[in-house]
Amino acid sequence: MIYEIKDLTFSYGKDPLLCDVNLTLSGGEAQRVKLSLELSKVGTGKTLVAALALYGNKLRNDQGVLMAPTDTLARQHLLTLVDLFKNTDLKIIAYLADLNTICIQDLVAQQNIATINHESKIDYLELNKSGNKPKLIFRDRKRHLFLYNISEKKKSTLLNFCGFVQWVPNSEVLVAQERKNVCVWYNVDDPDKVKIIPVKGDVEEIRRKEGKTELIVEEAATGGGNFGNTQTYLL
Repeated sequence: MIYEIKDLTFSYGKDPLLCDVNLTLSGGEAQRVKLSLELSKVGTGKTLVAALALYGNKLRNDQGVLMAPTDTLARQHLLTLVDLFKNTDLKIIAYLADLNTICIQDLVAQQNIATINHESKIDYLELNKSGNKPKLIFRDRKRHLFLYNISEKKKSTLLNFCGFVQWVPNSEVLVAQERKNVCVWYNVDDPDKVKIIPVKGDVEEIRRKEGKTELIVEEAATGGGNFGNTQTYLL
């Protein structure tokens, strides 16, 4: 997919910056983004490159992570991203201010919506804006899974042990693996109503195609083999 800055409603100097955003899949690994850039001059800005990659991910309903070596650079990148995205359809972002703190920001009002301070280090977070009430899930390094209701500013525990976790793309359905069970919430506002699917392996990914949502599970090898079987479950 080829975009120019003007197509993404970004503005950065006088000359348009052309980029090629390609998506590659490698087995069950996370999706990766490759960028090739034609820069009119040196020093155009690394944050802009990151912004293009992040927005390309957003158009594919994927997520992205921008890492910076220092807190100061991270804050500078954030301010630039907020300015670049303010005229797009990207309205809310969630990010780690540090390993124990999540910030949720409204890009339209340019103000902080919520700050979540957590006692353990956070290793995963994902924002869902599909419904009328945006929600955030996050997992800490103790493998505890939490739900944060942004409108109510309320945090609740969903699982005491969680491996794979992901919102089903373009929906309010949440999928998480708790050891040998996969938990599916069709309405996380009522967390007690959860569908349990026993599995014999690890969840690799969620696929949506032809109106169906599939859960791909890689089962452990048996009988001394090196490779297990892949099982597909309909959600």
